[in-house]
Amino acid sequence: LTGVLRAAGAATISRVSAGSRVPARGLAVYLGTPAGNSAIPAALAALSAPSPAGLPAGGYVLAAGRTGTGTAVMLAGTDGTGTYYAVQTLRQLITHRSVHSVLVRDWPSILVRGVIEGFYGPSWSDAEIASQLRFYGANKLNTFVYSAKDDPYLRADWADLYPAAQLSALSQLVTTAQAAQVNLVYALSPGLSICYSDPASLQELEAKDQQLWDAGVRQFALFFDDIGTGFNCAADTAQFGSSPDPLAAAQAYLLNQFVTGFIDTHPGAQELITVPTDYAGDADSAYRQVWKASLNPDVLVYWTGVGVIPQTITAAQAQATAAEFGHQIVVWDNYPVNDYQPTRLFLG
Repeated sequence: LTGVLRAAGAATISRVSAGSRVPARGLAVYLGTPAGNSAIPAALAALSAPSPAGLPAGGYVLAAGRTGTGTAVMLAGTDGTGTYYAVQTLRQLITHRSVHSVLVRDWPSILVRGVIEGFYGPSWSDAEIASQLRFYGANKLNTFVYSAKDDPYLRADWADLYPAAQLSALSQLVTTAQAAQVNLVYALSPGLSICYSDPASLQELEAKDQQLWDAGVRQFALFFDDIGTGFNCAADTAQFGSSPDPLAAAQAYLLNQFVTGFIDTHPGAQELITVPTDYAGDADSAYRQVWKASLNPDVLVYWTGVGVIPQTITAAQAQATAAEFGHQIVVWDNYPVNDYQPTRLFLG
């Protein structure tokens, strides 16, 4: 907020704690949640603005106008994220010189909003990711999924631990993301070589993600996209071969084990995310039925729509697919990516 006000030309900014006397001259800006700032309720009333109470997480009320004591701006969120978003809206209004008498009551209608770096080819640099994280926060996106196919520690050499320097760089990105109210999700892709039934493989997954937990990551993903349908070890065939879809059974088993052994043992960890091998289309399958019957219901399933890069993705299609998997669906709109030659062009 201080940065927004200084960019708008404020020469002197004084911080006044809740309950203290507000200077009679100048612009008064009230910031926080009604529960966290005792001055908020009275300031809302002075501006004839509604409370953010009852709005979903990330919601806020922004009000500006004249009061009996001068000009005031109210930035009241349902939570810290909502307050942060109120500041972003104030920045946008100031940029367009629209802050005079205004009332904005806003909240997110989509819970997960963000970008996946999951393409093939050269990955983004740390500086490019950091720049994007700041952009996401400024525009109220809340998720960045790190799954760069070009990072060998994510896919080809998923079991290898990060060297100290690279881990430190990832930790710094997590810090940048948190400052922008963005959740950085770390996604491993072990399907090219993992033995799903081997306890040693599970231990390698847990050891790898423990590195990232220690670096500040609080949401993890295991991706199984773009792999073959066979197994990497005979033990998997022996354990899962009788299933209607052996690969789905093996993956569900591993995901369940990871939830129990890692997610459930780390207080503050968010839901595990996965990408199925059957990640596109709206036709039911033995694969999806196996996941519906056996995969932990708390696991979030990514889905790219009725095709790998579909023309449209509708709510009805997502609802039907969610019913097939028996899980919540998060839509991965697989466009644009730099490893795919588009057949369509958008002009704007």
